Amino acid sequence: MRALVGAGCGLLLLVGAAAAQSQTFKTPNSEVTIVDGAPRKITIVTTSPSQEDVRILGRTSSNERCGLKALPNYRLLKSALHGSVCSRDERAVIKHAVKPGPHPCMGVETMMRVVYFRPAAGYVGSDRFQYAILDPLDRLIAIADVSVTLTPPQSPSPASQSETAAQAAQPTGTMDRCSALVM
Repeated sequence: MRALVGAGCGLLLLVGAAAAQSQTFKTPNSEVTIVDGAPRKITIVTTSPSQEDVRILGRTSSNERCGLKALPNYRLLKSALHGSVCSRDERAVIKHAVKPGPHPCMGVETMMRVVYFRPAAGYVGSDRFQYAILDPLDRLIAIADVSVTLTPPQSPSPASQSETAAQAAQPTGTMDRCSALVM
């Protein structure tokens, strides 16, 4: 079984069932640490969207011919304070592999279940949340700790930003499905 992972703004990874050590993958605005073949730490720094969801991570399982086997389930363990977390099924192309060397699923478009952070209106600052990645039978695959920093447009650093007040916490448990894509 293979697991496909995609993270914030364009990082799409092909993750094996188990890896011997941790690996970190980076893009200009995201970083994902993979331990034992599963994402453990996700950090995203991006410009604050005015009406946009922030893509966090996507995952799927495929067979040897890159066909869809199953999509994971997600359970929210710790809520974000300045927004909500949800998931949506969508198609994505695999661009990077955790295991070195060529892989038959590279460049293949597949269905993924993607986690999104939907910040409160006008929110600028940092937020954190935690969720569990579960197989289709609701068995634990991994727990992902997510840190998101939203900076105002054309701001060089989030360090000097003032944060808005926290909103009512989203209930933990089965992750909500996202409503229509907000862009």
